[in-house]
Amino acid sequence: MMKEPSEEITETGGQAAPWAGLNFVVTGRIEGMTRPQAEQAIRERGGNATGSVTKTMHILVAGDKPGSKLVKARQTGARIIDEAEFMLALNNPETLRQAG
Repeated sequence: MMKEPSEEITETGGQAAPWAGLNFVVTGRIEGMTRPQAEQAIRERGGNATGSVTKTMHILVAGDKPGSKLVKARQTGARIIDEAEFMLALNNPETLRQAG
């Protein structure tokens, strides 16, 4: 069972942090950005981006050819979103808290 994210919304750099309390892992290729850029975008929205799938991870962003991290994420019960959903969520971050 995955750990429940915090519902609090905090501030990062003077902006709302809608993904505060959410732990992310990015795997596979994300069109139009590097993995470090995707992780930075997550941090800018208050989320925590790590490189390892753990039981405390909430969301796996699965790009093209995600590999073994996708299999591990399924075993932990984490939410898995694809590249298209991630790109939409970057523009409307609250959607990740509302759905799934």
